[in-house]
Amino acid sequence: KQFRSVLMVDILYAPFKIIGLEKKVSKPIEFQVNGKTKRVIIGGIIDRIDEKDGLIRILDYKSGNPVMAFKDIQSLIDTSKAKRPKEILQAMLYSVIFRYEQSVQKPIQPVIYPTGKMRKRPFDPGLNHDGVVISDISEYKDQLLDLIKEVLAEIFDPGLDFEQAENEAACKYCPFKDYCQT
Repeated sequence: KQFRSVLMVDILYAPFKIIGLEKKVSKPIEFQVNGKTKRVIIGGIIDRIDEKDGLIRILDYKSGNPVMAFKDIQSLIDTSKAKRPKEILQAMLYSVIFRYEQSVQKPIQPVIYPTGKMRKRPFDPGLNHDGVVISDISEYKDQLLDLIKEVLAEIFDPGLDFEQAENEAACKYCPFKDYCQT
C-alpha cells in the first residue's frame, strides 16, 4: 500500500527527472570551542533527488507520522518537546549539504514523503515553516549552519556536563539509551 501511495503522488507530480537515489553526502563544519577551532564532517544518505522545472527536491522517505511543520529554527533542536521535528532538520541539512557538495545554484526544496499518510489528498510533501512551505533551502542555510555549530560547540565543550534529555520519549529509539539507563 505504501509503495502504491508513493507512485500515485509521483504520477501527480510527473514529469520529473530522478537525479539520484541513496546519494551519500557530507560537508565539513568548522566551529569554535573555548577559542579553538574544531572541525567535524556531517552527512548522511539522501533517499532521492529529483528535478522538475528547475527546482531540485531533496526527498526523504519516512514511515510513521513525521512532523511536517515547525515554528522556528530553534525548535528543530529542542529536545524538551516530545514531537521534535527531527525529520525536518534532517531533510533541511541534507539540502544544505547537497547545495554545498554539488555547488548547485538552482532552488533546492527539502521534502518528506511520509509513506504512511500519503493517501490523503491533496498531499503536499513540502516542509512548512510557520505557515509557509519552504521553496528554497538557501533562505535557511546560514541560520541552520549556525544552529548546527551551536550544537556541536556544546557537544565538544569539555566544560559542559552531559545532560540527559528532559523528555524520555526522545530517547525511545536512541542507540545510546542503554547507557543512560532511561
